[in-house]
Parts: sequence; structure tokens; C-alpha cells
Amino acid sequence: MDESMSAKISDFGLSKLLKPDQTRTSPDDEIILMDWVQRCYEAGELKKVVGEAEVNLEELEKMVKIGFWCVQTETDLRPTMKQVILMMDGTIVTPPPPPPPNSSANN
Repeated sequence: MDESMSAKISDFGLSKLLKPDQTRTSPDDEIILMDWVQRCYEAGELKKVVGEAEVNLEELEKMVKIGFWCVQTETDLRPTMKQVILMMDGTIVTPPPPPPPNSSANN
């Protein structure tokens, strides 16, 4: 949500309408954004995600973690909108998300 409380992400509920094989892209010659951001996060290199932009890296890390929680494959692991808002405003601490099933952290 932005300053005027407008949603910045419009498909929170729409992903539930898709089958698991419809939620990801798979062209072999293209990078999957979420996988790239996950690698940057795991390597402690989130600055790569924003390039030259001046950002608060603590806020960036918090938002990336919240994003990872919101796209968990296990729907029961996804936070409620109330929890997302509380994490965004810092009322509750955003825990590190579990590694994705195919990540190097599981190997």
C-alpha cells in the first residue's frame, strides 16, 4: 500500500484461481524474477535488485521477505493481509521466509 492506502499489488487473491503449473513462467532462456531475487537475498546482495537507486536496504530486505512469505507454495504459510500490514509497518518482526523447495539452501 502506498501513502494513500492504495494497493500496490493487485493479484493477491487471483493466484488462488490458477493451477500450480500456471503460476510460473518456464522459458529456458529467460530468468524468473523471483528466483533471481531469492539468489540475491540468500547471497546478501539485494542491492543488485535495485541497481543504482538509492534505497533503505533494511526496508528493501523487509519488503523482499514479506514478498517471499506472500508467494509461498504452501498456502497455509502465507500471511494474512493483517499480518502483511503489521510486518510492513514494523509492528511485528518479519521472520526470514523458508527457502523455496528448489533452492540451494535445501541441498
